[in-house]
Amino acid sequence: MIPACLWLLSLSVFDRVCPSPACKDLFASSNCDLSGVQSHRLYDRGSGPKSDLEATMEEILNALEDEAPFVEYWSRAAWQNLDAHRDVDEAHAKTLPPVPEWGEAMCSKDDFRFPVNGHVLYLDVEGEEVGLGKGGTCVFGEGWSDVTVVTPREGRLLRFPGDAMHSVPRGPLSYFDEEHGGTNHLIYTRKRNDKERRGVVLFNTWQERPTGDWDGNDNGNVSEEKGRRSFASAFGEWERVDVIDGADDGAELRMKVALLGDRRRREGVIGRYRELVAKGSEVINLFNGGDGSDFIPRTFRVSIAE
Repeated sequence: MIPACLWLLSLSVFDRVCPSPACKDLFASSNCDLSGVQSHRLYDRGSGPKSDLEATMEEILNALEDEAPFVEYWSRAAWQNLDAHRDVDEAHAKTLPPVPEWGEAMCSKDDFRFPVNGHVLYLDVEGEEVGLGKGGTCVFGEGWSDVTVVTPREGRLLRFPGDAMHSVPRGPLSYFDEEHGGTNHLIYTRKRNDKERRGVVLFNTWQERPTGDWDGNDNGNVSEEKGRRSFASAFGEWERVDVIDGADDGAELRMKVALLGDRRRREGVIGRYRELVAKGSEVINLFNGGDGSDFIPRTFRVSIAE
């Protein structure tokens, strides 16, 4: 088994974390309907799991040797656009003083509290476009140095450092110029199609209990019965998916990435967008889902546009 310190430092992708027949059953047990997003819940691992979902997360985290005592979790039922952001302690963030949207402003990621690790567990991936893996999860390197695009796949687990910038574009090429099939991020007129189903459970591990009033929400709306069933496969049945470098053929493509939140959350950026340059024309094919056959995550070098 790879030492726990390495799990904490790198982005990792695993397939077959949950066997295919169990994925939809587990997602159904997360109590998220097709209308949107389940409220965030807190699982105190010291009290033991009180639902199938918590038992599954517990087994996954034990396999990864993640000993963080608290797990914040929620779920989504459909492919939805998610602007680039870092997950933070939201209640703590609301206590920070506002900063002006224009002019000088002192903003830093150090203003926030971050989880140890973030996770996306893909459980129900269906629909015309989503079935081809379009609209993957993007995880950006520190300083916008690169972007890793992870194609959704049933039973797949994406794990990344808790302070990493990440996003989900919808449509899949919305970050790119029209000449490359993009829309320059004109995505908000697109109506969500519930047939583009993407059932995911998202969970963050915390070393310290996240700020806020979790009374009545600890361990979710679950049974009092302890030791519920885990749907996770044994760790030996997981398949580690290597993240490979995307080919750099010298092409440079402009990306316009929308940022979530106010200027402090945007770390001082004026306006809602961060403009980047991606290295390599293959990045278009990956964002667009490729041929839907290999599902291999790839990392491309990017830089902040001048």
